[in-house]
Order: sequence, then C-alpha cells, then structure tokens
Amino acid sequence: MGGAGSGLENPLRGNANTIPDLLMLIIEQFVVPIGGVIVVFMFIYSGFLFVTAQGNSEKLQKAKDSFIYTIIGAALVLGAFAISSIIQNTVEQIKTAL
Repeated sequence: MGGAGSGLENPLRGNANTIPDLLMLIIEQFVVPIGGVIVVFMFIYSGFLFVTAQGNSEKLQKAKDSFIYTIIGAALVLGAFAISSIIQNTVEQIKTAL
C-alpha cells in the first residue's frame, strides 16, 4: 500500500505550501471575488433605494446610510487584499534575505 504515489496531494489550486501562501490564496480566490460581487449588488441596491425614496427624508437617509456602508465594505475588501499582498511580499523578502 505505501508506494511512491501514496502521498496526499494539495487540494488547493495554487500550491499553498506555507501559511502566508494559504492566506493569500484564500483572499484572492474567495474573499475578493465574493466580496466584489456583494459590493456590486449593494451599490445597485443603494441606487434602488435612492430612486424609490421619492423625496421621503427617512427613506433618503436609509439610502445614504446604505451607500456609505457599501463604500466602507468595498474599502475593507480592497484593504484586505492590499494588506495581505504587503504581508506576503514582506515575508518573501525576509525569506530571500536569510
């Protein structure tokens, strides 16, 4: 049973063999695409709220809040990607320096 081909294969596409590689892979393949789709739908929803407010101050405030929260969410998604890229590059530079 224990031949040369009995090892476990890495199920992740991208060969994440270290923790920083795994985190970058998760952020690149799951967080950013799913977060991006959610952000697009929330921008559409916010626009829908603005259109249906029809001058009602309460509905307009809800639409403004939704728009602001969507911008904050988009910044968080892009920020997570940027921070993970910076951390990965820093770790790679440290590894090559040693």
